[in-house]
Amino acid sequence: MLCRVFLFFLSSYSQGKTPCHNEIAIHKCPVSCLAKSTVKSFPLFTLLISSSSCSSSSSTVVVVVVVVVVVVALALFVVEIVVVVVVVVVVEVVVVALFVVVIIIIIIVVVVVAVALFVVIVVVVVVVVVVVVVVVVVVVVAAAAVL
Repeated sequence: MLCRVFLFFLSSYSQGKTPCHNEIAIHKCPVSCLAKSTVKSFPLFTLLISSSSCSSSSSTVVVVVVVVVVVVALALFVVEIVVVVVVVVVVEVVVVALFVVVIIIIIIVVVVVAVALFVVIVVVVVVVVVVVVVVVVVVVVAAAAVL
């Protein structure tokens, strides 16, 4: 029954007229008739079923092919969703990792510059203090020598 309803759904897109085009007649309609109208909708299936016969074996082939096509399409859809989700997650992880690396590099540069400035300031202060002490000592020694 489900296959008939599915084939009826597919056959509703058919260009040709078949006795299976209304919902009331679908219960009385053989699967082969639905398969015939499905073949008109999908030219790919015309390779599988000869146009002269509409036997139960050919309609079984159509049902199997339709089910396989639907299953493959659904599987590809699920794979596409999974791939998109994985790619988005990987890209987000890479962006966050790069952001963290950049922040760490900025922190290291700021710390190195701060330490370097501190060292320069300490060296300048020490040099100034040494120069002042030397000048004071020279002045005191010179003043003591004059007196």
